[in-house]
Amino acid sequence: MTRDQLEDYLTNNLGKHTTLMLADSAVVSPNIIATLFDIIRKGGYPLNWRAAWVIDHINQLKLGILQPYATDIEELFFHPTCNGVERHMIKILVEFPELYHENGLIIDRCFQLLKNSSTSIATRAHAMELLYQTTLEYPDLWTEFKLILDEIIINGSKGEKGKAQNIIKLIKKRNPQI
Repeated sequence: MTRDQLEDYLTNNLGKHTTLMLADSAVVSPNIIATLFDIIRKGGYPLNWRAAWVIDHINQLKLGILQPYATDIEELFFHPTCNGVERHMIKILVEFPELYHENGLIIDRCFQLLKNSSTSIATRAHAMELLYQTTLEYPDLWTEFKLILDEIIINGSKGEKGKAQNIIKLIKKRNPQI
């Protein structure tokens, strides 16, 4: 599939069906993945977000296929071209613990995203998940994380409150003395 064909699908035909079809094609023909990352970087909105959506589905279809693109994912997480790209990149990062366990900047960025009430709800939910996974490996981060979760329980959306409460329950189940 050429870049022009891919951009045409992303521009004129995108829906769940097309997204899944493009993701299936990329699993079989990985050169599509590189083109999608290029579109995310260079394409304007909504093309960049739609390409990120396909990348997200590629990751769901075949875990590990994006491993060669870990630095691209990390770069786009720190410098997203739009909110949708940020949301999809953090969702994908949750599946790459070796990246965020080695890079404290990813953890710091997740804390910043949670503290910022203007961060989208979905992005905050994925940041909570990434930080939860991190606290399983690094329990010393729990105190700071819990303070933020407590704040979210007071001021967050209904979904954010529920996610924060569930994480607290999971942590307490694993470590009752908390």
